[in-house]
Amino acid sequence: MKVWKVACPPTEQDLVFPSLAKKVMSHQFMNVNIMGAIQAAAGTTDPVIKDGKPVLDKEQLPMTAQRYTLHDFRHAAASLWIEQRVNPKRVQKWMGHSSIQVTFDTYGHLFDQADQDSAVAAAIERELMG
Repeated sequence: MKVWKVACPPTEQDLVFPSLAKKVMSHQFMNVNIMGAIQAAAGTTDPVIKDGKPVLDKEQLPMTAQRYTLHDFRHAAASLWIEQRVNPKRVQKWMGHSSIQVTFDTYGHLFDQADQDSAVAAAIERELMG
């Protein structure tokens, strides 16, 4: 990110990933054009099927659909932070939630699971290590 930030064209809003016009990219544009291309390159796309047959594009190649959306990656990031026991207020800030209540309403069950998982792991370790 540090290298990209230096190379990134400056914008009035100090954007990290500006459009070619140095504006904010729409969610749909980023999801389809950026994430779609990244997932195609990574091989995380699925064939588009209609009536049991692959759908072909104008070059008669099978069309694919990305498997994950930006929203999926957002939830994955939050889940991983919680699993790593990041402070809930920090998760709130990183996610851009307006309040800690929003964070707990969305991810509260994961905070509970992280505590339970930690207790189970500690119990297993005590049993194994004596």
